[in-house]
Amino acid sequence: MKIKDSVIIITGASAGIGLATAKELANKGAKVVLAARSGDKLKELEKEIEGSFAVVADMRKPKDIVAMVDAAKNKFGRIDILVNNAGQGMRSPVEKINIDDYTDMRLNQSGAWLRLRDEGDKVTFRHACWLDCTNNPDALTAVIVPSGGFD
Repeated sequence: MKIKDSVIIITGASAGIGLATAKELANKGAKVVLAARSGDKLKELEKEIEGSFAVVADMRKPKDIVAMVDAAKNKFGRIDILVNNAGQGMRSPVEKINIDDYTDMRLNQSGAWLRLRDEGDKVTFRHACWLDCTNNPDALTAVIVPSGGFD
C-alpha cells in the first residue's frame, strides 16, 4: 500500500505521537486528517502541515466521531487508514484513585473504531488498515496491515 495520496485520519493529532505521525505521513505525501479536541492548535497545524485537514473532535463523544468521519469523507471522498492515537492517561497513587475519574476510559478502549465499525458499509476504504496507538494494556487493539506492507 502506498502512503502517498492515502487519506489518513489521525486522532490525538495535536501533540506527541499523533502530531509526529501526522507530520511524517504528510511528508510522505499522505492527506492527513488531524483530529483532536484542541481547535486552535489544529488550525495552526493545518497551516503548517501540507495536505492536512483539521477536524475538532472529542473521541469520547459519538457525535464528534460521526462528524469527524463525515468531514473526512466529504473532503477527500474516502478514508484509507485510521491511526487511533487519542488516549487519556491518569496517574495517581492507588490509595488516591477516584473511580469516577476512570469512567471515561472508553476513549482509550474504543474511540473512533466504533464509528468505523458501525458505519463501515458507508465508509469507502481502499485498503483495510487499522492502527491503534493507545498506550493502554486493556485497550481493544487491532492492527491490520495490507498485504505488501507500506511504502
